[in-house]
Amino acid sequence: MPLPNSETLKPTLWRTCRVLASKTRLKVLGELFARPDQCVSDIAQRLGLSLSLTSQSLRALNARGLLLARRSGPSVYYRPGANRSVPYSDYLLETLRKTFAHANNPGRDIFRYATAFTHLRRILIVKTMPKRPRQLEEMAFETNISVRALKRHLRKLVARGFLKYADCKYVYSVPHHKFARVLLFLIRQA
Repeated sequence: MPLPNSETLKPTLWRTCRVLASKTRLKVLGELFARPDQCVSDIAQRLGLSLSLTSQSLRALNARGLLLARRSGPSVYYRPGANRSVPYSDYLLETLRKTFAHANNPGRDIFRYATAFTHLRRILIVKTMPKRPRQLEEMAFETNISVRALKRHLRKLVARGFLKYADCKYVYSVPHHKFARVLLFLIRQA
């Protein structure tokens, strides 16, 4: 019997990135891509995790619209599946599935790009970034973020390849990884 889907589930992209920016949750997701329809205890045993941590990871991924759950007796079984109440979950889930299927180190890649957008301000910076180079002070004025905080966020975006820095200016950049490009697409849609 399927568990009810929450019609009010409306996760934000930065919170979804926070969920994906966990090596444990990425291991759990990878396990479910490899072997869907597993209960908490099976996943915990396969990955050598505690039941509590496994359950917590599954609930977080489910709350982001990336897993579907069904109850069978006392057990809850999870599988990768998009929650239709989350507009981008099917697109994001398919990209995650392809990354796990084809990347040499999918957990590392997803973690790297997801951590770029674990804060709402970094999404704002990328969303307001034009194609032309910008100086720090211009960006601080346009985003209403203090120069000190902006520098911290810009360092993270440059390190992840979403911005480049040269000649005292920042410019928009698109990493070659499909997951990174999907994140940028979703930012532009929001």
